[in-house]
Amino acid sequence: MIHGGLWSKEAREYRLVFIICLLITILVGVISLYFPHLASEFTGNSAAWSRWMSSPFVDEAWLQWNSVILLQLSAITAFILGFSTLSGEVGGNNAVSYLLSKPVSRREVVTTKASAGLTFLVFYVYGSSFVWSALAWHAGQQLPEFSVFFLSSTVTLSMAAVIYMSAVFFSSLFFRTWLAALFSIITWLAVFTPQFGFVSRDYAVFLHMQEAGFWLGTETSFIPLGVGIVIAGIFYELAVFFWDKREY
Repeated sequence: MIHGGLWSKEAREYRLVFIICLLITILVGVISLYFPHLASEFTGNSAAWSRWMSSPFVDEAWLQWNSVILLQLSAITAFILGFSTLSGEVGGNNAVSYLLSKPVSRREVVTTKASAGLTFLVFYVYGSSFVWSALAWHAGQQLPEFSVFFLSSTVTLSMAAVIYMSAVFFSSLFFRTWLAALFSIITWLAVFTPQFGFVSRDYAVFLHMQEAGFWLGTETSFIPLGVGIVIAGIFYELAVFFWDKREY
């Protein structure tokens, strides 16, 4: 189901984006631990942003990291990795067109390209969380048991995987990369924007997930994990379906 040559090609193309996103995330982690006042200044002391950044885990730095800071940065990283996965692969001189002339199925192409991005997401989430936890320990922050922190980070990873696969889906719909990016942005702005307002709070999905304790690293964490796997799987199948309908 995974083509080795194409996977290696995708890994090379994703490498720079991965490194940049990882370094930026680590930098934000350093700021959140050692220079928290800079975050408020950077956002212009926005009341809406402060409400989300401080609720409901203001006293638990590791929960704040997983459910707010890393979640936001993971969403951006997943979007960047995903929206050009398939949409740019049009024309007679690209690697996918070459592969499709060989005995390689279109499902294998989608699976290989998607798995490469997901692999980088795994290393991104767990790598940045490992570095952040080491910095948090140095800063004197209280950390939970490893299994609890790992499960909490995995919830964030599952959300990032859903966002990534949705971007892959949009990239299968459009020949133009900018259209895939545009629809991905619109979709996830619609999901994230309610977090920042009082009136729209009832539609704030991630706030409700926080309040339900999904990032606490307990049994409830398996609920978003299961739902995330199902939704990501649906986006994957949709991407395969529409990619298979394309004509070159």
